[in-house]
Amino acid sequence: MKKSNIRTFLCCFLAILSIASYTYITSVTTTDASLNTTETDEMETSVYLPDVALIQKIFKTGRQITDKALK
Repeated sequence: MKKSNIRTFLCCFLAILSIASYTYITSVTTTDASLNTTETDEMETSVYLPDVALIQKIFKTGRQITDKALK
């Protein structure tokens, strides 16, 4: 595969993964809508978003690299 095909595949894969995680989170929150507000607040803090965690890890690594480069 050419580099552009690999890049296109990765972008499409990430887009599909993001849409799938959004759909899952939406379906979980709609089925649990009957919970009390205190239980809902506890649930919102325990939700794991894989694409958000990946972006946070990328930013953290980028910050570490730039901090080392500036010193």
